[in-house]
Amino acid sequence: PIIEILGFINSICENKNVKTIIIANEDEINYKNKSNDKNETYKRFKEKVIGKSFIIHNDNESYWKSFEEKYSSKLKKYEIIINIIQSTFERSGNKNYRNLIQTTDDYIDFTKKIKSNYLDNDEFIERLSEQFYTLSLEYKKEHNIDSVLESLKQDNSGFYYSLIFDTDIWKMIITSCYNSYDELNELISSLPIFNRKEDESWQKLWHYR
Repeated sequence: PIIEILGFINSICENKNVKTIIIANEDEINYKNKSNDKNETYKRFKEKVIGKSFIIHNDNESYWKSFEEKYSSKLKKYEIIINIIQSTFERSGNKNYRNLIQTTDDYIDFTKKIKSNYLDNDEFIERLSEQFYTLSLEYKKEHNIDSVLESLKQDNSGFYYSLIFDTDIWKMIITSCYNSYDELNELISSLPIFNRKEDESWQKLWHYR
């Protein structure tokens, strides 16, 4: 209970002369009452005990620099997909950096099982990374992959109908239940991305003028 915590902190500050740092979301502390009335307990405690307060803001630029240092050597085609990862996180990540790290580790483990020559294809890895990060970050918010897919179908049909794998396969991939990687690699090999026929020279010249 908040009163016991604040009482304990007050005791060690005043009686034990212990310097204490409190890291907290003050908005959540202030509005914990069931009656929805503002809780004045913390306010009175703060005025009496807390000497200095600091507001901490996210430093996105520094964070993405450290992210790049950590993962640039682990992610295939990193220079291509970093912008996709960042934009997808800003759109779907709910500012939860822990989920981003978990998703990135999952993505690395997942792509280790995919043949390297497929990951060398720029178009394929762009689509794969965007779809993996979007589905995974949305899934980590509500832990219901069926709900995630249904929401995308309703609100972002262009994305939903361009999924490179069947929804049943994506469900298993995102929930870490997929292990048929031989079949997956065979499926990837049959994707239109890897089966486009080169136009004959006469076809290229047909509309030359």
